[in-house]
Amino acid sequence: SPHVGFEVVNWSRNNRAILNHQIILLLASRGIKSHVFLDLHEQALLGAARCILDEEVAAIRLRTSIEVVGSQGGASGDRPCLGLGPATSVRQLQHAGIDLVSEPLFASLLAHLYRWDVRRLRQKTSIPVVAGAVLLGVPDESGLLEYGQVFMQLSEWDSSALGGGRRCQVVSGPVVVAKNPCLHPGDVLRLDAVHCPALEHIVDCIVFPV
Repeated sequence: SPHVGFEVVNWSRNNRAILNHQIILLLASRGIKSHVFLDLHEQALLGAARCILDEEVAAIRLRTSIEVVGSQGGASGDRPCLGLGPATSVRQLQHAGIDLVSEPLFASLLAHLYRWDVRRLRQKTSIPVVAGAVLLGVPDESGLLEYGQVFMQLSEWDSSALGGGRRCQVVSGPVVVAKNPCLHPGDVLRLDAVHCPALEHIVDCIVFPV
């Protein structure tokens, strides 16, 4: 082929994890009780409602949709892009004395996010997993990881400072890993996330042993 261009199909980033129909059915087949999913569904509904009532929850929700999504260049499948761009700092707005819950523009944005979340919960059973992430899988080229171990270092948007920024944290302990699409009970595994200094240059990926 005469094509010599370099094209990027995807890049590593920390996307919000959700429980969909496929994963819920597989987890249920592995012994997870129904009340666990019902409790998570109820918590998701309450969390969606709190974003239009609580100032701090509203700020976190807006940071996720404005700053993280904006910095990734648009909307993803599980959250809308509000079109304000990554330069918009919710922390700066709060320091300026703007009440996010009562100010008309941001109140309408929060109402839009609330409807978006409730629609996805009702139509697609997309239950958000607070301590979860959707990551790209890569092999351990160092050969340090053992069977049953993985390495994960997640980044998150930090708006505590006026300028914002990213901070990284290595995940340690037992984790549940599912592939996408998830069709077979063997596609859901319980593994151990370990800290491996030699892999700290890898961010927003899950590293598997080879």
